[in-house]
Amino acid sequence: CWQHALRLLEEATTRFGGPPLGVVAFNTAISACAAPRRWPQALALWQAMPSTGVQPDLVTFNSVLGSLERSGCWQKALEVLDQLRAEGFRPDEVTQGSVVNACKEGGQWQLALSLLGDFRRGAEASCGASSQRPTACARRGQQQQQRQRQGGPPPNVITHTAAIGACARAGAWQQALGVLEDMQRASLPPNHFACNAAISACVAGGQPEKARQIARDMRRSGLAPNAVTRRALLSASALTSVASSRSSASGAGSHESTSS
Repeated sequence: CWQHALRLLEEATTRFGGPPLGVVAFNTAISACAAPRRWPQALALWQAMPSTGVQPDLVTFNSVLGSLERSGCWQKALEVLDQLRAEGFRPDEVTQGSVVNACKEGGQWQLALSLLGDFRRGAEASCGASSQRPTACARRGQQQQQRQRQGGPPPNVITHTAAIGACARAGAWQQALGVLEDMQRASLPPNHFACNAAISACVAGGQPEKARQIARDMRRSGLAPNAVTRRALLSASALTSVASSRSSASGAGSHESTSS
């Protein structure tokens, strides 16, 4: 449990005469709670930090989010994200990927897409703000807006892939393809994980030809289909066969009715 981890850290500090527990020690203990059902311990450690006089840093927040994402605790992940921003931190690539992954694991594909859009707009707003030199009178208002926005960097391949994966689980193939196209527009070459997730989304959505088109695009870009791709394409072929059989059966039934 987290109390035991913290006690061991305190004992080690006392025994070897080191400094009092600091943020690094807490981050280490929180990271030790990365296993899926250990997120309550990670949260408890994070929440215990202020009472010891230790303030969390961005690594702390990301460690907590890493524990939450594996368990699909998307609501808790959003609470941690809000607190991260409230304390003046900008979500980085690790933050973004963890929150969107938590939504994916929690079956919240629409929220995953919404967060992806928020992160993208925040990055664009930060870029625009950094290209201007504010006057002294406008600086206070901009600081307040920045605290609310806390843009951070643009979402990377991992965050986009997590959003596609969330869509795949829900069979939301159109949205998955939309994110794939967004990646290409942002000069983020889709990797195997992104393409395979998009193929799975098309298969789940009953769009086998779309799935095959993604595989063809992969080959053209120099990305050879792997075992996961081939399994997904087999599922696409099975869908096509089933559709063809139903069509043939329907045609035969119509012909018999006409003959009689």
